[in-house]
Amino acid sequence: MLDKDNAGRIGASALAAELSDEQVRTLAAVAELHDLADGEVLIKRGDRDDRLFVVVTGALEVGLPSAQSGEWSTVVRLHPGDITGELAFLQDMERTATVRAAGKTTVVSLRRSNLESLLDTDPLLTYRVMRAILRSVHQVVSNMNSQHAHLINYIMG
Repeated sequence: MLDKDNAGRIGASALAAELSDEQVRTLAAVAELHDLADGEVLIKRGDRDDRLFVVVTGALEVGLPSAQSGEWSTVVRLHPGDITGELAFLQDMERTATVRAAGKTTVVSLRRSNLESLLDTDPLLTYRVMRAILRSVHQVVSNMNSQHAHLINYIMG
């Protein structure tokens, strides 16, 4: 669990965009801090897990091994403040990609059950965190739509 000195790490993340200082400390109390070495796998495609992660320092690579060569193919690089694992956090589903550290990286994780435990004591905190997660998912979908349109334009000439 995070101590109060680390609440600033949560406070600087997208999760805390609408939270008061007190709510940040409450959220930090149910979150966990993880230090990753370069190349260390945080999320493995196909695994089930109810955690989401926020990059604190360093970077994460989201990708898949190539079907032909097995070589790693990075789809997107995540930076401090970015969130990953939102879909598995929101619903019980397998992870759709592998996420690994790109250099020394620190992340904060939040379990769905830990956030749900705050519903009775601070429903506004829970609502605001869910809004932040939804904004993150919306940004991913918007980026994918933009990339799809660029690809179609490239193919069509």
